[in-house]
Amino acid sequence: MDYSVPGFQSTTCCDDDYLNVANIDDENESVDIVDDEVEDEDEDEALQEADDDDDDDEGDDDDDDDDDDDDDDDDDDDDDDDDDDEFYYLDTFNFLSIEDSVSSDDEISPLIPTTKAGKRGRPRGSTSKTTVVEDNRSSEMSTKQKMKNLTAEQLKSVPCCILLCLVGLMISDIITAREDFSTFTKHEKSQFVLDWLRSHSCLETDGKMLYTFIIGTTKVCLGAWLMVLGIPKSTFYAVRNRFLNGEQKLDNCGKKKGSMTFKAVNALSWLESFSRQYAEKLPNTLKMHLPPCLTKGYVHDIYMQECIDQDMEAISKSHFLLLWRTSLSHVAIPKRSRFSKCDKCTLIKIELSKCKDKARRQQLLKKREGHLQQQNAERRKYYKHCSKAKKYPEKYMSIIIDAMDQNKTMLPHFLYVGKYVSGMWKLKVNLVGVIVHGIGIYGFFDIFQWSHGSNLTISVLIHTFMMMESLPPTFYLQMDNCAGQNKNRFVLGFLCLLIELGIFEKVKVSFLMVGHTHEDIDQVFSRFSNYLSKHAVATLEKMLTAFENCYQPSPIGIKTSQVYDFSQNLEIDNISGHSKPHVFKIQKDSSGKAKMFYKKWSTDKEWQETTGNILKNTNIKNLAKIPPDFSSIDTNRLKPDIEKAKKYFKRTEDKDWWDKFLEEIEDNNLEYEDEELDIIQQLLSKKKPIASEQNVQQEDGNELSDEDKPIEPVIIGKKLKKKSGERAKLTIGQMILVDCRLYAGEWPQVGQILSIDENSLEVHWFKGSKTSSWTPCTRQVKGEKGKREPWTDKVSHEEVKSQGFVLTPGKCLPKVIKELIDKYC
Repeated sequence: MDYSVPGFQSTTCCDDDYLNVANIDDENESVDIVDDEVEDEDEDEALQEADDDDDDDEGDDDDDDDDDDDDDDDDDDDDDDDDDDEFYYLDTFNFLSIEDSVSSDDEISPLIPTTKAGKRGRPRGSTSKTTVVEDNRSSEMSTKQKMKNLTAEQLKSVPCCILLCLVGLMISDIITAREDFSTFTKHEKSQFVLDWLRSHSCLETDGKMLYTFIIGTTKVCLGAWLMVLGIPKSTFYAVRNRFLNGEQKLDNCGKKKGSMTFKAVNALSWLESFSRQYAEKLPNTLKMHLPPCLTKGYVHDIYMQECIDQDMEAISKSHFLLLWRTSLSHVAIPKRSRFSKCDKCTLIKIELSKCKDKARRQQLLKKREGHLQQQNAERRKYYKHCSKAKKYPEKYMSIIIDAMDQNKTMLPHFLYVGKYVSGMWKLKVNLVGVIVHGIGIYGFFDIFQWSHGSNLTISVLIHTFMMMESLPPTFYLQMDNCAGQNKNRFVLGFLCLLIELGIFEKVKVSFLMVGHTHEDIDQVFSRFSNYLSKHAVATLEKMLTAFENCYQPSPIGIKTSQVYDFSQNLEIDNISGHSKPHVFKIQKDSSGKAKMFYKKWSTDKEWQETTGNILKNTNIKNLAKIPPDFSSIDTNRLKPDIEKAKKYFKRTEDKDWWDKFLEEIEDNNLEYEDEELDIIQQLLSKKKPIASEQNVQQEDGNELSDEDKPIEPVIIGKKLKKKSGERAKLTIGQMILVDCRLYAGEWPQVGQILSIDENSLEVHWFKGSKTSSWTPCTRQVKGEKGKREPWTDKVSHEEVKSQGFVLTPGKCLPKVIKELIDKYC
């Protein structure tokens, strides 16, 4: 009998050989071979006959051997005939083989070979049970993965059930069914399955549902139907459960690919707002860095707490971090930075990493929270000044000044850096950036022909003032907390000079917190650095052009040509202790001298006054200019390297510019402006005319919010003119400032009018301070323990020191009343 299977090696065996019985498990579609014992008597007889035949054959070859030799020969013959006694069995997926060997006890011996020492072991080339299981699992996984990509021809050869439904399908029917189903959306596919179950199902007598599945015109099993249409089993059974629950239409409850839920949008908006408040804009990249003392987990904790406080639905931490990675990847928390670091942030982060005590960690977390709030408050104060300057340019002027990293602006700048270019000697170029908020952006370039100290900073400010049409009365200045260039007695003395000369009425200079000094000016530097990474720049003129093209609105590039020697012309007194405060305010005192006040932080309530005056006199007649010094440029190293690098220049004018520049440097004949100008008189000409006292008072009132102002009475008929010295009429419900003799030790005294008569007013007292909120006062009722009543008194009209007013939305005093408090204090 010939058992041959296509694709496999065929085996021929005699009729006496017997095929072992296989039990088929319908659920798992697997075959279990019964090889331990044979129950059928016919099988025992067949095996015995086969054994006798083998013994007869061996007896013919050697009749003189004893019984032991016959047994050995029988074993050898059994080994030789292994190939002839091997059978192949076909189940749903695999061909299995067993070895037909019979022991002397007429039982099927276990298929476990023995070694020379008589120990059991595995034959060479076989695998362990664990390896077989892993191979089966991997093959099953690969089968599932490849099943989705099978073509119609390949799908016909896949066994779906015992009836092999897929084999009987036509290829055209499979292709048509697949193409029609693929045109549906995900929701439409689920609805199609639900509609199919409704129209192709019936209820059997035993209460079970019977479904019919058709491809083309052929009935198929569920497995074939799912494989042809490419429907996952999980989807089918989920839809079937909804069908059994009586649903007829599926809701399109999903979301479009790439869209976000409402709470995810809120989380992303919160993270953007948090980044704007606390992150710093770096000068060399478009990224933003949060303070290094933070962690992403702590940021999520802050978000969760705010969601709880505002009764908002929050997203999980993993979803929060996913949004951070995908939508705000430019916002990072750096581990290390080559820019200035905040010592407090660093120390807090180090302590938190080492601290195990819970109470100590809570203290550190509170310190970190307070530090971040202070940094945020300083930044918000700066942007408030910017906003005021943009909204009221006739009253306020806001400037920020800072210098860019010099490594990015060296000349010549090549786009592609080779081995020679990376090591060549280059010309250093310094850039001082200035933003006049609401007006423009300016960049002052020099090649280190002047020392970079207070004289350069003051000269840049003067050149900026000269480009303005006029100067408003209030000037806000924001600078880096650097003592050598900004925070020194010469810069402060120059600002006092501007006050005493009447160029400004008030100057407020703020210094950024150490380690948190990156603001909007650094964003301009970042765009310039990014522009240089994509464009080559050979000369200084082209460097200025590149700066003007890197940002919108376009900045103005200026080659610094004059630096004034204020350090030698200003008579300035010594100053000490000025490194700690971060805010200075300069105004005229009653004698007309510039008086300087200071605060540690902008959020501090009280200004502290300095002792003495820093500026001794204002007699500056001949303000000298500092001549340029090019000795810092090493022409002995620069010139030969430029000659070798000329082959990389694309334009002839670039080579000519370098030849001319190097020649002028060697002859110390580089042109610069030496025109004598009376800078002080030109600055005075930029001063705005001082408005009248009436106009100034009206402008101060405009700063208040509409909610803070008491409304004027409505008048029918001709409006009567108010007599000089006549006080505005008070009405019930208004707040008033009072100087009551009964409470002479308390100040300020504020109350609300309850009633008015000819001689007095009844007021309900409020408690608070000049800078805090005000709340109604109560007092204990005499003779009744635990009961309180509003604290009211009668005051005369002469004791009232203000007109009627209302508190601000924050229950604070308006600005006009605060000024009256200072007046009567």
